[in-house]
Amino acid sequence: MYDFTKPKQKTLPVKLKNGKVIVLLPPNGYVLEAISEMQAAEETETVKNIYSVFQQLLNQNKNGFKVSRNDVLSYDVEEIQDFIANEYMDFVLSIQKDPN
Repeated sequence: MYDFTKPKQKTLPVKLKNGKVIVLLPPNGYVLEAISEMQAAEETETVKNIYSVFQQLLNQNKNGFKVSRNDVLSYDVEEIQDFIANEYMDFVLSIQKDPN
């Protein structure tokens, strides 16, 4: 029997600007949907949405640590785009490719 209450989860450790290390969990449907909407949006909308998406994915962590909107606004758009496009999406793809 597969137990959905105790899934084996891959994680992604991330060190925030304040020095706190959080362990990100795999994205849920809400985060994946938000990333997809952000990628499909017009450029002006993308910049607006990127902070919201970044906050959502950071708040989905094993530590239970909540990242505030003010914390997220301390990052510049390029940092966030680089993280999502490279590190985070590599993490997501590695989960999809893993047969276990």
